[in-house]
Amino acid sequence: MTDTHTHSRFLYPILAVFLTTAGFITLKTGRDALYFQEDALSQLPWAYIWIAMASMPTAMLHLKVMSLWGPRRTRTGTFLVSAVILFALVPSLNPQNRLAVVTLFVVAPSMFAALFAGAWLLAGDLLEGATREELVWSYSRIGGASMLGGILGGLQAKMLVGAVSPAGLVAIGAAYLVLVAGVIAAAHRRYPRTDGDRVISSVGLFTMIIESRLVRHPYLQTLAGIAVLNALATLFIDFQFYGSAIKAGSNNAEFFANFYIVLNTAAFGLQLFVAPRIQSRLGVAGTLLILPVSLLGLSGAFGFAGSFLGRSAVKIAEGGLKSAIHRSAWEQAFLPIETDCRGFGKIVVEGLSARLAEGLGAIILLVWMTFTAFDAADPDLTWITIGSIFFLLGWVILTRSMSRLDLECDSSDPSSPVISLPDT
Repeated sequence: MTDTHTHSRFLYPILAVFLTTAGFITLKTGRDALYFQEDALSQLPWAYIWIAMASMPTAMLHLKVMSLWGPRRTRTGTFLVSAVILFALVPSLNPQNRLAVVTLFVVAPSMFAALFAGAWLLAGDLLEGATREELVWSYSRIGGASMLGGILGGLQAKMLVGAVSPAGLVAIGAAYLVLVAGVIAAAHRRYPRTDGDRVISSVGLFTMIIESRLVRHPYLQTLAGIAVLNALATLFIDFQFYGSAIKAGSNNAEFFANFYIVLNTAAFGLQLFVAPRIQSRLGVAGTLLILPVSLLGLSGAFGFAGSFLGRSAVKIAEGGLKSAIHRSAWEQAFLPIETDCRGFGKIVVEGLSARLAEGLGAIILLVWMTFTAFDAADPDLTWITIGSIFFLLGWVILTRSMSRLDLECDSSDPSSPVISLPDT
């Protein structure tokens, strides 16, 4: 694949990721402003549990649709169906209708996990057969587009705060998804697969999930373990951040818009000046260590201080490093999985493992809140900080094992899969 060919193909995924992130940040600003009112912090673990409970049927439905329609049609359809669901929720979204607000809070994370996976998998699809250098170049640019989309979403939400309700921000976020569906459909038309959109029978799907090497393979199990610890650590960091925001009285749309602008601007700065030099020196597994190691140090330095500024700094670092450095390396960690079953692997890792881990984390939070004198207006988050440090340590240890497995894409032949689709 020539450089020119690679550059033309990567424009579609860069636009898809850019628009998806812009829509997500716009929607998330409205969602957070609607949800984090009054006693919302004490109800947050229950929301996480509902998210975990919804993840299993959602993931299985996604797998079933993919087996019937194929990965490409499913990718486009997921954006359109998600937009319809969000538009249907918008009329009932207001702080007094807690059922609708909680429904949005529960639906959005699972929905956007699938949407981001689809947008990034478009890159893996279109860039199939590219060299390691071309992949690193392309994925770094797509990562930068993600941060620019976040900045756009935050600026847009900030400008509209006085004129548009939080529900209106959700509607704008849904409109972005329709645009992304159009971009993905255009990419599929321009670069059709020579073997078509592979459809897998229900029997083949069952074999893939239960009996095949896809789930039993140690590489995928390692990715799933990393996703579990990532989800647990992130959940505890989020809980600390939202608890501090409520305590400081900063639980409004303007604050969240400003926060996401700062977060994505910091991420974009890292992408410009730091990220390009890292992966070429450290490789995928080494690059994936940067986020947990950094968060481990920052949580130890700022987490016990209990200040809103310190907890915000940890959250900005988590979001910034994840967007600027971690995400592109994480997406490349899926490249050793054959194209036809890569989407299935991501659903197992991100759609099931990570969501179920959040449910486990929520149960831990509920137990902690039950057996301590928890005050939602002035929470003591010391034990939550200790828990996040524990999960971060496990995350670091498991990520180091990736290099010992020696299962990254071979730099000389990144198109050679470690995990292949079983014959059906």
